[in-house]
Amino acid sequence: MGQLRAVLSEVLAAEHDLTAAVARADRFAATAPGLRGSTLVLAVLSPASGTLQYVTCGQPAPVIAGADGRSRCLPPTHAGPLGTGATRPPASARLQPGDLLLLSSGALASGPTQTLDESMAQLADAAAAARAGRFAGRGGVATDADRVARHTAGLLGSQAAQPGEVVTLAAEWLAVPVAGLDLELPASLPSLRTARHTFAGWLSQLDPLTQDQDTLQLAVGEIVGNAIEHAYPPGQPGVVRLQAVLGADGQLECRIGDRGSWQVPDPAVPGRGSGLMLVGRMIDQMDVHHPPQPSGAPRGARGTVVTLRHRLRRAAAVTSSPALAARPNGAPFEVDSGVDGPVVWATVRGSVAQDTAGSLRSQLLIACRGGTLPLRVDLSAVSQLGAAGIAALYEVSQQLAVYQQELSLAAAPASVAAAALGLAGLPYRGAISPSGQ
Repeated sequence: MGQLRAVLSEVLAAEHDLTAAVARADRFAATAPGLRGSTLVLAVLSPASGTLQYVTCGQPAPVIAGADGRSRCLPPTHAGPLGTGATRPPASARLQPGDLLLLSSGALASGPTQTLDESMAQLADAAAAARAGRFAGRGGVATDADRVARHTAGLLGSQAAQPGEVVTLAAEWLAVPVAGLDLELPASLPSLRTARHTFAGWLSQLDPLTQDQDTLQLAVGEIVGNAIEHAYPPGQPGVVRLQAVLGADGQLECRIGDRGSWQVPDPAVPGRGSGLMLVGRMIDQMDVHHPPQPSGAPRGARGTVVTLRHRLRRAAAVTSSPALAARPNGAPFEVDSGVDGPVVWATVRGSVAQDTAGSLRSQLLIACRGGTLPLRVDLSAVSQLGAAGIAALYEVSQQLAVYQQELSLAAAPASVAAAALGLAGLPYRGAISPSGQ
């Protein structure tokens, strides 16, 4: 699946041509015995128009659950599994504002007394019920898409003829797009708090993944703070403008601008320029732009605009029954940190997995001031340390190395963290006390 996703992502990033994408995946599967016969449902939804193109290769077609409580199953394109050469042209449909699109693999695993059509009809009814709120689900379900995806995954999993994985994916075409943010503030220290608070409130409407939320709030705060501190000479009034908008492609764009003068970071001054470096490592894309300058004027004499672009994602959840457990049992994920002289210490608790590793990275980078202070991290209270958590620790270590600082890790002997660190080749020692001793 990972190989097929990589191939499809590459093709669709270059062109939104489903025929070309499926043909490429079909040729790739034909050359790999382990991929021959793979099934696929692939869809491209345009948030600007609500148009949908989709292809089904041995998988059920999408379901559309309307805001009016009714749902419908789209007709399949009847293409065969990948690697067989049995591709077909894509089909198309149109969503109405507020409609929800549901893709699933579980209808293939219908019960022993059900036909596929009956299973799909039951799936459509379940999606409509969940969309209409007749199924409340467990606490913490934030959106209609979450509720529909979780409920239908649990339903399909419980009715499967044989144990196996069921995957559901839901996307809602919002009836009312989220309005953009446009905020202009005086270039003074109190404005930094106002900008952070306002941006956090606006961002919460989008309900982003915790990792994306932490990353964006840190990045925007860093850039706004830079503009307030460096764009204008002491005592000279000025303004800082913060704009944010969610694009039709799901990518968030933030623009932070000033009307002052650009100051080239002085390498002789410790920490100068580290903020831009930190933001550039965390955000998908960062551009620094200066409006056209008069002939002979220094760079940035008419101001600077920093543009941040970051794609928002949603967390995946795993269920084995209609009641979904989104995270392993145990202590909730949290990071406590403090300073002991020149060293920053941090204690991590709970599960460090795909949904929390990004937050771990962000909070550790904040604690060590973007890698400018040495950091000691105690992982003894971690209940799970997955590959994503190991990758986050490596990234923090690399950022510290930029400033010739060190990441020291600690884990209790025979603990989950100790085993994961040992397999990853990350050196560690016994538990660190809050004072760093």
